[in-house]
Amino acid sequence: MARILAYALAGPHGDAATCLRALTAGSEAPPPRDDSPLAPRLLALAKELLSEHSADLILLAGAKGDCALYAEQLLSSEHPDGSPLALAQFLSTSLAIPCHVVAGACASGPLALGEAARALHCGDAQRVLVLAGERLAPFVDEGFAALRALDPERCRPYDHNRAGLILGDGVAGMVLGNGHGGLQLQGWGGSLDASHLTAPHPRGDGLALAARQACTRAAIAEPGWICGHGTGTRANDDAEIACYQQLAWPSPVVGWKGCLGHGLGATGLVEAVLCAEILSHGRPLPGTVGLDTSIDSHVLRGGPHPPPPGPALSVNAGFGGLNGAVVFGDRAPQPLSVTAATCTARSRIEPEQGVLPKRSAKQVLGHIDAGWGRLDLSCRLLVELASGLGDLPEGSALILASDSGCRATDAAYEAARRATGAEAQRFVYTLASIPVGEASIRCNLHGPGFTLQGCSDSQLRRCAERLLAEGHPAVVVARIETDAAPIAWAERWEPARSS
Repeated sequence: MARILAYALAGPHGDAATCLRALTAGSEAPPPRDDSPLAPRLLALAKELLSEHSADLILLAGAKGDCALYAEQLLSSEHPDGSPLALAQFLSTSLAIPCHVVAGACASGPLALGEAARALHCGDAQRVLVLAGERLAPFVDEGFAALRALDPERCRPYDHNRAGLILGDGVAGMVLGNGHGGLQLQGWGGSLDASHLTAPHPRGDGLALAARQACTRAAIAEPGWICGHGTGTRANDDAEIACYQQLAWPSPVVGWKGCLGHGLGATGLVEAVLCAEILSHGRPLPGTVGLDTSIDSHVLRGGPHPPPPGPALSVNAGFGGLNGAVVFGDRAPQPLSVTAATCTARSRIEPEQGVLPKRSAKQVLGHIDAGWGRLDLSCRLLVELASGLGDLPEGSALILASDSGCRATDAAYEAARRATGAEAQRFVYTLASIPVGEASIRCNLHGPGFTLQGCSDSQLRRCAERLLAEGHPAVVVARIETDAAPIAWAERWEPARSS
């Protein structure tokens, strides 16, 4: 089971009920930001949720964490505070509960919820607290500005005249546990576009795959309504609407970032908590804030609306082509088929004089790759490792463990930003999950993908076994650390064959 035992939100407008009121009122003003340190806010929300429900595992969904603190220390410390990993270690120490980071860019929230559900179904946890939070900084603001992704006035999701997103922050949490009755995480799904690093698949194929997986797990033909990603950018909204059109569901769609802003790695969990609040308490369904002339008839304008009957689907997409989807309803999800798993191939790259090698695309892929030069070392290594595991089934999942993450790239980007301004191309690589996206493109992988931080090798391999139990044909797990103790290895896991 994956019952929702508790949830809480400290969003840009307040708690869940207050945020819903702001959405219903159609507030289009830039959401207020909380500039206080993120770690105490995460801890306070965790203690609130754990005051009535214990947990034996915490998953922190995140992209940049407390970016203001992280960027401040980035050029002067080898272990800057504020990173998602540092926040996870702080929470683990403060609460005496293991805490790992699930990094999937802007899809981190639903991907972490899916990982929590798998841990519950496979008996690896009895209760899981999923947390998310972001604190913004010029590091992020100027990066999105360099990508020309920001609307200087307001965010207008799914509108013909939309011009970009606005950024927001917030802290959200949800406790999942075993049990019947009440609101359930009824389904979940994840996928990789394997198409482009910053633009979604133009037909929305990856997002459609994640949504179908979530509904199949939930045993429903279609959701009652959809909480869309709705960033307000041209490419993202077009691809998302194309996804819904190919699914051909009659479900109405709402998008809330016109009021809440885009909370990066926290946005999916913030939206999930609001979905849970609507379903649990019969709240009115807010419409799409900022919508004047819709690009699709299924998108609901202003509000409030009576919630349509049936479960709610919430979807998110992130840089690297990472997608996540979750379904909330009143039924338990389909059970996982727990089977034995085996490692069928291994790939390892040995450091040369204490440094991991940088090989050319011709050496790794056997052909020239025009984009190879922009890849950072972690991306190149993961592509090389995955390529060394043989032909992989298209539906294979790809999970990267990396505590060092993209810190070297972050430092190079931040130094350049301070000196001459943000570089759009380098900014994209300041996400720990970007190597997963790059490897999916070159190896044509469309299963779930994300990066884990703060986990052991045995926990990483257990993650592979859980994904196989979910029905994926193969799972690639890799660990890449490019700091003082460099290491790069990968394994291919598949269901054990009966003799």
